[in-house]
Amino acid sequence: DSAYSISRLELAELLAYAVAVVALTWRFVGKRPAPTTLLDRFALTFFVLATFRQVVMPDRFPPWSLLQGAVGLLIAWSVHRLNRIPGRERAKKQRYGVPESLGKESASSQAK
Repeated sequence: DSAYSISRLELAELLAYAVAVVALTWRFVGKRPAPTTLLDRFALTFFVLATFRQVVMPDRFPPWSLLQGAVGLLIAWSVHRLNRIPGRERAKKQRYGVPESLGKESASSQAK
């Protein structure tokens, strides 16, 4: 065995982590990428810094830095998915007293 050998289990873990990261960040690429919110920007920055920390200190197991970065992405993705639930935006406007006509005007102005 060489110094750079990797077991099948470690390879499977690496592949699963890579697939999870791609799935959590996929909404930012493509023909119609999702707009980034402040939470998304914090999560992506935290993910990058956590990855850098893992690169600097690679001999730690379990890789807590990588897991924390992935959890940040998961939280941002979850909030994004929750905000896409139909009727949620209307309920939020009603809860905070925003008139329905105001919401329609702002939506039509954004479409222009």
